[in-house]
Amino acid sequence: MAKRPETNVGKWLEAILTGRGEVAQALLPGLKADREGTLAQYEVLRIASQRLVRQRFVDDPDEVEIVEMIAGIMAVSEGKIEDPDRLEEILRSDLGLTPPFIDEYSGSNWRCRSVLAVWSSGAIQLSDDGASRLVVEAEKLARQAGARPSLAEPSRASRLFRGWTR
Repeated sequence: MAKRPETNVGKWLEAILTGRGEVAQALLPGLKADREGTLAQYEVLRIASQRLVRQRFVDDPDEVEIVEMIAGIMAVSEGKIEDPDRLEEILRSDLGLTPPFIDEYSGSNWRCRSVLAVWSSGAIQLSDDGASRLVVEAEKLARQAGARPSLAEPSRASRLFRGWTR
């Protein structure tokens, strides 16, 4: 079994990538409350999103693939992506087709990156262990880049049984 994410954003990202929406929803208030860690959280999401997009498009993507991906995302986004041009800009930048843009935290960028990560993970059929490994690696790279995402609180069960061994 793969190592599990240690940060709040890592646990949230692992939950959305593995289709555990109720877990992701339960973790969301903790992410929103952590205003000091917002930039660090975004760095973990940015790294994971970029890696997933690059895995999705192993070969150089053609224009049709990019347009179809954006159209597919917009068709199911239910208005959560207000700026399809920003979504395309992030996608093209992650693929190295355009110069990098100033990728800073904003609600719009967070939603675009979240959707790109989920869409790409579905396209490559990312396993649960694969999702865990990807998120753990993104946490590690974010820390190496100087980001300090908040560590997740241990669950009640793990606090109760901490130190017990067989």
